[in-house]
Parts: sequence; C-alpha cells; structure tokens
Amino acid sequence: MKRLLWIVVMLVVRFAPFSYADSIQTLQITQVTGSMSPNDGSGDNIFFTFTGPGTSITAFGGMECSPWCSSGYLSPDPSGPIGQVFVNLPFLTATLGGKTYSVDSVGYNCCFFAPFGGDLNKSVILFVGEGDTFKEIKLRLPGGGNWSFVFDFVPPEGDFAGGYEFKHGDFFSSASVVVPEPETLVLLATGFVGIAGMIRRKRPICR
Repeated sequence: MKRLLWIVVMLVVRFAPFSYADSIQTLQITQVTGSMSPNDGSGDNIFFTFTGPGTSITAFGGMECSPWCSSGYLSPDPSGPIGQVFVNLPFLTATLGGKTYSVDSVGYNCCFFAPFGGDLNKSVILFVGEGDTFKEIKLRLPGGGNWSFVFDFVPPEGDFAGGYEFKHGDFFSSASVVVPEPETLVLLATGFVGIAGMIRRKRPICR
C-alpha cells in the first residue's frame, strides 16, 4: 500500500506542471523584438523575432504609420502615432516546440498585435500542417511592449522650414516562463498523502 501511495505522489509531482495545459498544444514566447526601418515603398519594413523555450519565429511585418515613417518625409515633431502592426505570412523561419516547420505549412488568422497602440496581444493561434498532420498551436505572448523611435532633425534653410525625419524604430517585450514553484508541488503532494491516510484509517477492519 505504501509503495502504491508513493507512486501516486510521484506522478502528481511529475505531471502537476502540465495540469493547466489547454486541449491544444501551448507554447510560451518569452521575448519579442522588432526592428523598424523607414518605409521606402518596397514592402515590409519591420523585422520581428519571437523566441521562447524550444520556439523561434522570424518574420517581416509593417505598421500603419504613413506618412511620418516614410523615407524623406519631414514631420513637425520627433514622434509618430503608432498604428496597427502586422506580422506577415509566410514567416521566414518557424521552430515550434523543438520542431522546425516549413514556413508554407504555418499560418494564423489574427493577430499578434492589438488593433491600436502597437501592443502585443496575450496570445495567438497558429495553424500548422495539413490533412492528418493539421493541428493548432497556441502561442502565449508577453503582451504590451515598448516602441522607441529615432528621428534626425533637418535644420531650416531658406524657405525650407526644417523638420524631423524618421530613421529607426525598435520594439521589445519580454516575460518569464511560468513554472509552478517547488513549494506548491510539495504542498500538493503532502495533501494527497494526508487524504490517502484518512481513507486508509476509515477503511473497516475485517476479522
């Protein structure tokens, strides 16, 4: 009986970290970075990286920032309103849960970023594979994040009033990996031991 009881306890301790898992595979992104260049009209102007345990995605994207982020445009002040941020398909690379996928087999509906303010959402659902290999993967994202932009001042000259020209932008967001604390697992195991002991004491003794 004692041996069986301790087997149950060890199984609880071993698998408790996964007890909160969703029905679909869930992966955690712990850091997101973005590097934004002036929009010269040639296409996407933000390079993104999404990284976490066993997971790495690189992709291009863009921001609704016209006209202040356009090449050669002079803004009256060194700032710019942050518009909708897009992460485009196909990704450049996609390693999910330790497995590298063909970028043509990975997609998503919506959305890495919130509609306004350039903040990350808390999660996004990816679709990988097709047919019998099709499955959904939930990415937990850090959420929020900070954008920083660099502008160069162009001084006035003659009839030219001068202004600020966008040069570069950066995005950063991070979060720690959520892991149950050892003390929590010990308390959980101790509780199971106590319950099992009470059940055993209440069991009628046959003579």
